[in-house]
Amino acid sequence: MTTKTVVELDLVRYSDVARIIEENLGAALVLKFNDQIQNFVEAGLKAVKLKRNKVVLATTGDGAILAFEQAAQAHHFAVAVHEAAQVHNSGRTIASAIRWFRIGGATGELHMQPRDGGGQEIAGTVIATAVRLEAAARPGQFLIDEVTYSALGKNLQALYGPKETVSGKRNEKFAARRCTVVPFVDHPPSGPTRSAMLARLIRQSAPERLASVV
Repeated sequence: MTTKTVVELDLVRYSDVARIIEENLGAALVLKFNDQIQNFVEAGLKAVKLKRNKVVLATTGDGAILAFEQAAQAHHFAVAVHEAAQVHNSGRTIASAIRWFRIGGATGELHMQPRDGGGQEIAGTVIATAVRLEAAARPGQFLIDEVTYSALGKNLQALYGPKETVSGKRNEKFAARRCTVVPFVDHPPSGPTRSAMLARLIRQSAPERLASVV
């Protein structure tokens, strides 16, 4: 058992974009989309000077689950991911090409042991807590539990809002605080629906131009 700050991040509207890509270009191109998402994770890891194999517990298609030794590392990682997405968004005019993440974090006991055949078995309710907080975060935010907040220095604590109660599944309740890194601005398409617009663009674009479309 070891104490870790677990972070879970999720790309907003992943399913919508992935479905259109698969229906128009096939599942193989969804992998390129997933790679783009992992590039944002890499931007966060670069900011805290950590290697993927040291902190990434799992990738989830639309995001990742990571475990950090320090709460401050988790904070700086989340900030860097949101800021990298903001840089990406600044060069995009198509709603479906905009990237927003929700990120949640929790600190607690994590058990890890080698798995036969490679990899690790991972257990701990802290993972579920991080997932619940991610789901309750708004796009552009990092939502953390009180244990994580208490482990931050006062300079970082000042970036978070007041304590609030977040509901999870069934009767779950979590004391949490929000850090809004980038205020969320929705980008609804005008005219055709988002799906129709993306489908048309994909049909008109070569697969190698996917990055400029999505």
